[in-house]
Amino acid sequence: MRKRSLIIAALLGVISGSAMAADLGPAPIYKAQPAPEVFYWSGCYVGVEGGYAWGRTKDTAVTGANPGRDINSGFNLNGGIAGGTLGCNYQTANLVLGLETDLSWTDKKGQAFDIPPFGAGAFSQRSESWIDTVRARGGFAWNRTYLYGTAGAAGAKIGITVCTADSFCVSDSATKWGWTVGGGIEWAFWDNWSFKAEYLHADFGTIKFINPSVVSPAGNTIVTRNVPVTDDLFRVGLNYRLGWGGPVVARY
Repeated sequence: MRKRSLIIAALLGVISGSAMAADLGPAPIYKAQPAPEVFYWSGCYVGVEGGYAWGRTKDTAVTGANPGRDINSGFNLNGGIAGGTLGCNYQTANLVLGLETDLSWTDKKGQAFDIPPFGAGAFSQRSESWIDTVRARGGFAWNRTYLYGTAGAAGAKIGITVCTADSFCVSDSATKWGWTVGGGIEWAFWDNWSFKAEYLHADFGTIKFINPSVVSPAGNTIVTRNVPVTDDLFRVGLNYRLGWGGPVVARY
């Protein structure tokens, strides 16, 4: 009898426990919070860019009766720029390093009249038809924002036209390489697309034009001259990253 009572009590305990478990419902399932996405800048890219360029130049006589004298007081060059970009980045931690090259069409122009003792009514015109840069970039990325400095080589096709008072004109041109330095900010706004804004200063040194001197039919001499050229560029661009990078998930 005692044994039967113990069995019945045990069965009643099991049934009671099962009922309580049923009342509590299924056990909760805990899921880890997803890690935030971090953008990764490594990869090569192509892009387009455009903006505005301005600069400074002057003419200094090399030959003639007044070598070393300024032919004009100096003048500004300005105009639009537009072109394409190619580059690659490599990111380690927050540091991003890369190489970039671009080629831009430009319509930069300017002109100035000669000053005494040079011929009254004569003037010099200057133009640039393209600008090319090959630069290193380096800076720090905070997720989708990349702040960088840049420096390297810059080249330009520079043209000159000089006209005397009797409307006799001589043109010359040269491709000149110098240096450039600047900085910018780039923002990856969607998948592989990024937008950038940057400023560059370029110095092409001094170029010798119209060598040897030329004499007009009226007897006016267009002397050989040294021409320094500097440029400042502000531009914006749109880049598309081609691969071997991509967003990654941060690990904790």
